[in-house]
Amino acid sequence: MGQINYTGFIDKYPIELVTLIYSDDEVQAVCVYTNVDTPIELSGKVIRGVLTLYEKDVFGKNSAVFTFQNFNKRASSIEGTWTNLSNNKDLPVKLDNNYTIDYEQSYFMKERKLIQTSSLKDHYFKLVIKKDKNDYGLRVRAVKIIEKKTAK
Repeated sequence: MGQINYTGFIDKYPIELVTLIYSDDEVQAVCVYTNVDTPIELSGKVIRGVLTLYEKDVFGKNSAVFTFQNFNKRASSIEGTWTNLSNNKDLPVKLDNNYTIDYEQSYFMKERKLIQTSSLKDHYFKLVIKKDKNDYGLRVRAVKIIEKKTAK
């Protein structure tokens, strides 16, 4: 299992996406529209090279879907579509792979910041993680609390 941090755009809207891909190809993810900064929880799967991530509304019903054909978790960038399921409007998605946290190779990992799904009305959170020199695991070094309106 490993996590991948992407940044890029849905059409002209800047986003950050963090995926957690499990060994059975189940995927949990969180997306943040950079100008809104409210984390959106996503879930999906990789099936035959297609990554599909669903966004749910407040009632738990699928409201939008990200689709990435020919998905390769080692690719430096991925392209796909975001579809609003209420009106079937498609927008192009282009994301760059900023970094991958591979737990088997985490010994040399630099400090990384991961968006969290939980948020408050005016703030959201990022975990700051890093490999400790004298330990075999990753450690949470800090929790960044970020103001949504200013990103400070």
